[in-house]
Amino acid sequence: VTTTVAALVVSSACIAVSDVVADGIVVQKTRESAEIDPSLAGGLQSLCWGSAAIGGLLSAYFSGSLLEVMKPQEVFALTAILPFLVATIGLLIDEEPVGKIRAAESESSSAVDGTLATTTSDAQDDPFVDVKSQI
Repeated sequence: VTTTVAALVVSSACIAVSDVVADGIVVQKTRESAEIDPSLAGGLQSLCWGSAAIGGLLSAYFSGSLLEVMKPQEVFALTAILPFLVATIGLLIDEEPVGKIRAAESESSSAVDGTLATTTSDAQDDPFVDVKSQI
């Protein structure tokens, strides 16, 4: 019983991590594509949720079919592999903190238009720094 509970906790944690990683990537790509074509942002989110729904349905269907030829433990291990791989790969993604990116953007924009730049600590503490710069 203890092993089963531990396996369910690890599996749920891997699914949660993979969901957060996928959402983070979608948000990043949405922001990048919104500058080019705003209609792509909604399409990317729809594609992500649609793919997750289809994957869940296929996983449930084939898990039931596989129970006829495999043990339940083997089916559980097989369906847990992909979220575990995504969670592991998600830990390897190298990203820069948002505060550093915003500070670099505000410094480059102030150098171009001659406005007063905010400091790095201001950019990290103020979530509305982008809105204020547009006013």
